[in-house]
Amino acid sequence: ERLSYGASLLPFLQHKQDFLTASGIAHKIANTAVKYAKTGKIGRGDARRLAQLGLKERELRLIFNNFKHADTVPSTFFGNGLRINRLNLDKWDMESAFILKAAIFRGTRKYIQAVDEGNDAFFMSHFLSRTAFQFRRFSLTAWGNNFLHNIHMGDPAAFVNFTSSVMFNGLLRAAQVKLAASLRADGTEYEDKYLTPWELAKAGFQRGGWSSIIPMITDSGLRTFGFAPMFNARATG
Repeated sequence: ERLSYGASLLPFLQHKQDFLTASGIAHKIANTAVKYAKTGKIGRGDARRLAQLGLKERELRLIFNNFKHADTVPSTFFGNGLRINRLNLDKWDMESAFILKAAIFRGTRKYIQAVDEGNDAFFMSHFLSRTAFQFRRFSLTAWGNNFLHNIHMGDPAAFVNFTSSVMFNGLLRAAQVKLAASLRADGTEYEDKYLTPWELAKAGFQRGGWSSIIPMITDSGLRTFGFAPMFNARATG
């Protein structure tokens, strides 16, 4: 394990990604606590999102009452002008601390999609399904965890999730095409073909968690009827 950690940056990057996501979730809950203290109510959108983390009214009240133990520092990047420096969970009552940790863990595993048993499609509990779809497990999980979930939420956060993923993945694809073109004899033709807005939009959609199985189903259908595939911005067909 030590050798693999030292030889690969992936465990390090995964740890940092988990840490930043968990921190963001904690700040989101803290900002909601500040709004609640000022207005005595929680917005419908915030309530629905927090409920997905297992935080309903009772749990939220317990957590909100314990955020007074957290250390904060001034910040211009957060809604309430404060950034959490330390939660000091050792000062929280045991139930509230457990509820908060469980919510942050659940949110981190959801937003950074983890292929856990609880996230899988129901048919993936069978060993034959796990064998047949082992290389498509991530995409199958994304169908419910990402695509259907955000459609169900139908709020501004879901819209931002979709548009930002398409934009950033499209930019990443553009950088990849430019690098590949610099190493090819037909670099100019390659760029003309794959750096169009339509090609980058397709690549941005396909590489986002939202797309799930849609590109696979689309391309399989097109091939079946003798048409060229629409999506071609990933390593596998």
